[in-house]
Amino acid sequence: AREILRYYDFIDAVIRYDGELAFSKYVAAAPLGSIENLVYRDSHEVKENPIKLPCLDELPVPDRDLLDMEVYFKNSKDPKYPICDPFQRPMNIYSQKGCMWRSQEGGGCVFCSVPYYDLRLREPKLVWDEISSLVEKYQADFIWDPSDNLVGDKEWFKAFCAAKPNGLKIHYTNYVDAEDIDEEVAKLLAESGCVSVFVGMETGDPKMLESMNKRSTLEDNMRAMELLQKYRIGVIAGVVVGVQGESKESLERTVEFLKKLTEFDNFDRFEWGSLIPFPGSKANRMLREHPDLKEKYKDFGNEKYLFQLVCMIQDWHRYYCEIDFNDILEFSYIRIWPPWRRKN
Repeated sequence: AREILRYYDFIDAVIRYDGELAFSKYVAAAPLGSIENLVYRDSHEVKENPIKLPCLDELPVPDRDLLDMEVYFKNSKDPKYPICDPFQRPMNIYSQKGCMWRSQEGGGCVFCSVPYYDLRLREPKLVWDEISSLVEKYQADFIWDPSDNLVGDKEWFKAFCAAKPNGLKIHYTNYVDAEDIDEEVAKLLAESGCVSVFVGMETGDPKMLESMNKRSTLEDNMRAMELLQKYRIGVIAGVVVGVQGESKESLERTVEFLKKLTEFDNFDRFEWGSLIPFPGSKANRMLREHPDLKEKYKDFGNEKYLFQLVCMIQDWHRYYCEIDFNDILEFSYIRIWPPWRRKN
């Protein structure tokens, strides 16, 4: 936040972390010093107000009537999930903020730039109340929950499933960590209406999983695929390449792993991307603290931010990978896209 105000004089203030209450107070012209999470200019001085993370249960449900939802429904594209009927009126909610893994000491994936270092969970009944209201008011037929890992806190997830109102028929999709998928969780996902999950499997090389500090193993990923197939839940597999130690050999192992995934009839698709050292991630910090790069990035975040980020991508591969960025792009086009189009 300080860097933004330092380098961009057309920005008056920045809100860190949760902004629902802070931004409301800001636009209502509350005294700047009284607004939690606010970083702002006071004359020539930058001031930082204390951080306050609100209880999620106390935040009001978004007033979607401020938008013409019919426009959104009209332009929604059904991604043709392999398990459920096509949807027409999708909407989104969130059940939690933060990540169980990132909140633990030594946890967090190397590429993750999520700012929250704790996990906050909404009361399950309140989540279902919001979903029920969307079904009743807007005839929503599909719900997307972008929370980092719906099943990370197993006891909360079990309470969430138990709290679903009788008679409520709604399909939903969400993110999960493969390590948390066991027989009980997969069964509860299916029974509660989940028809598709995004699983960050990332790579087919066990050393790369360790390098990116993932919780899950290759065995976890394959077990999750088998269980999710058993309970008819579609899977979108996330892939991140270009982590520390990446090589042509490790990329080939990833390709072979993805081929195995396509043998499952619940496999939807994979989403392939290269690591980008965004601010807030361990990868970004590793670059800025590297002895050869400290001087180069001492003013990171200035008006040349986008150019700096491109340089960081190149430097990341130069200093931490065994293959450069252009080779990864070439590999992606030659080995991935031509033979890996969607099955349907």
